[in-house]
Amino acid sequence: FKNYGRKVFRRPLPAAEVTRLKGYVMPITSQTEAIRQAIHLLFRSPSFLFHIELGVTEETLRVRLTDHEVANRISYALLGS
Repeated sequence: FKNYGRKVFRRPLPAAEVTRLKGYVMPITSQTEAIRQAIHLLFRSPSFLFHIELGVTEETLRVRLTDHEVANRISYALLGS
């Protein structure tokens, strides 16, 4: 999930999110079915469908974009996509 999820969501996945995603797939016994369910789960996520920038909240209640989100914005602006 960690490497594939990073490519699908266009951002690093926190450990808690990877654990949550694995929890949906673990009960499945067949490896083929587990892979199918994992791909289905990733591509139906709002993080894949939309470009989401959450940032981090500072003490002044302002939201500051993370380094990865700033780099994402710059790359989209430079590539025009």
